[in-house]
Amino acid sequence: DVALDMGFEIPLLPRGSLLEFDLKTTWGVGHYIGLTSIELLDGNGDPITLQEHQYWANPSSINILKQFEGVNDPRTVDKLFDGVNKTADDLHMWLAPYTPGKRHTISVRFDAPTTLSCIRIWNYNKSRVHASRGAKYLEISIDNQAIFKGEVLQAPGTTEYAEDYCEVLLFSNDEPLLEKIDYYFMAQDARDKEVEEEMQANQMRMSMIMDRPGTSDGCKAAVPRGDRATPMMPSGGMLPTQSVMFASGALAGTFPAGAQPFQSIASAAGSKRPPRAPTKPSNGGTVVLEALSCWDGSAAQAGLTGLEIYDVEGQVLDP
Repeated sequence: DVALDMGFEIPLLPRGSLLEFDLKTTWGVGHYIGLTSIELLDGNGDPITLQEHQYWANPSSINILKQFEGVNDPRTVDKLFDGVNKTADDLHMWLAPYTPGKRHTISVRFDAPTTLSCIRIWNYNKSRVHASRGAKYLEISIDNQAIFKGEVLQAPGTTEYAEDYCEVLLFSNDEPLLEKIDYYFMAQDARDKEVEEEMQANQMRMSMIMDRPGTSDGCKAAVPRGDRATPMMPSGGMLPTQSVMFASGALAGTFPAGAQPFQSIASAAGSKRPPRAPTKPSNGGTVVLEALSCWDGSAAQAGLTGLEIYDVEGQVLDP
């Protein structure tokens, strides 16, 4: 536990070159700590754009752990400043090992002394369960002078109303400046909502056109994932769902040789994919589906999302 400094006062328009976030505790009791995004506004209420050489984290990310060696997990510190704020996609989040009592810092070095009017912090928001990895108590300093000490809100674990759960730290009481900051965040939240809706639509489109791995034919080919096939969990753990982005309406990535986009029943006649059902209809009163193996290699659990059975007319049968 960290003792709260109840007498601390947030200063007006702090200025300096080295900004440091010291994350002391999390909302849970796990071994990881993370954030989704950090937004910085200068003394005029304008957003501060950073280059990769200007920020770093210690610990840098979960890639320093032995079980992640060679994995190249994408949850690195650059995701905090990639402009994607309102999201539950952990490809746009930072995650690092957490050790109680140790320092977990994110540092930003400005090219020149910079005045801050506002900091907005979006906590780790992968899911309701994983939101407990988010930072709870943190301290912020600029040139070793404290500008904030306290708790930040836990993320909701969903994108719905996520902007209501980010922490806004204001360093000004100037009314025109505060109005400008408020207007900027309103416009930013509207843009984030459009981006999130587009991402969700693209994910739905992807689920409709991706080829499914074979079952009865013994096929072992993985579902095509473009450049995002790298697992995010250590060996033996459950792999999270990975989103795939589209670029100008096209797939971001390529299908492996021989893979075909998924086609609906109506267009299956023109498909080059081998049939996965007998050529003659089967008659009977009972259908038994036996799960013999699962894709993560675990013998303890197996599952399905849904099951549909069609008659000879192509109509879905009610069980």
